[in-house]
Amino acid sequence: MKAVDFVNILKKNGIKDFTGVPCSTFKEVIHHLENNENYIIASSEGEAMGIAGGISLAGSIPAVFMQNDGFGNTVNPLTSLTKLYEFPTLLVISWRGEPGVKDAPQHVWSGKTLLDLMKVFQIDYIILEDSIGTETMRIKELVEKIRNKNKVCAIICKKEIFDKEKIEQPQRDNLLSRMEAIETTLSEIDDNIPIFSTTGMPSREIYQVKDRKNNFYTVGSMGCTSSIAFGYHQKTKKKIVVFDGDGAILLKMGTLATLAFYQPEGILHICLDNESYESTGGQSTVSRKINLSEVAKAAGYTNVQLVKTKDEIVDFIKKWKNSPMLSFLHIKVKNQTDHNIGRPKETPAELKKRFMETN
Repeated sequence: MKAVDFVNILKKNGIKDFTGVPCSTFKEVIHHLENNENYIIASSEGEAMGIAGGISLAGSIPAVFMQNDGFGNTVNPLTSLTKLYEFPTLLVISWRGEPGVKDAPQHVWSGKTLLDLMKVFQIDYIILEDSIGTETMRIKELVEKIRNKNKVCAIICKKEIFDKEKIEQPQRDNLLSRMEAIETTLSEIDDNIPIFSTTGMPSREIYQVKDRKNNFYTVGSMGCTSSIAFGYHQKTKKKIVVFDGDGAILLKMGTLATLAFYQPEGILHICLDNESYESTGGQSTVSRKINLSEVAKAAGYTNVQLVKTKDEIVDFIKKWKNSPMLSFLHIKVKNQTDHNIGRPKETPAELKKRFMETN
């Protein structure tokens, strides 16, 4: 199914406003929406539901895109906003971890419970799994139900339902690649310092560059890595390093304020900022206009710097090791990755066990 054909059938049925958080399942759709339609970039699925509520209040039916892993972030606004006010809303949900379909381990639970959750929250749905020619009528009937009964309904998209298209990413040749930034950073971090890394490509690249038993790779739970690290630090008081991405920080930006409030000494929080959700197809984040180092500084981080070169990275980390105050190292990197890089061979439970045995 072509992405443009799917968008056109939604528009034909009166859905012309779009928001959400991307998934690789519909990366072609989001790319088309960003460049051709009224698409609002949201930093979290819960935020997207709020945006959708406002669109509904203005008299339109919005479509909210999300990965099924992110559906949980919508539960509060879904129940206390969308359903409470009877805002007509279409959810477009990817089905990662569908039973019987190979996928990353973090999608297993959300994959096998997705349809049950639709029943729990009384969301009528269709599963998109054929050509647009055969799905047009089902989509039309679903949207009519949304419109006529002020309901929340969902289109569930199976993996690889949309035709693959080549999506060109903006090139910024004057920046380091994320891999170069990671290699430079890891070369300066002592082996006894625990490392916490966010989900997606950063963890996969760190695993390839320098896997250690005291590396904690966050597989899934996007946006939670700095919270995990903070909780661990509060119990151990160890000096630690956190690798985050711009999309992950934006998803749960309140964590910056929490860390700044407590001012834990010994945490180096690194943001690898490529201004995109690269793991899901390179869709834009709002960090292309929002300076996250200024956000961290405003929140109250003691030591903050935006850097773009290897020498700046090395200099910052050396100073942090000598004076390990709560610090935020904001590294601008290219939106460019080798997606053939493998994932950790160990299961998440095995990674947890070896980390705990080492630290």
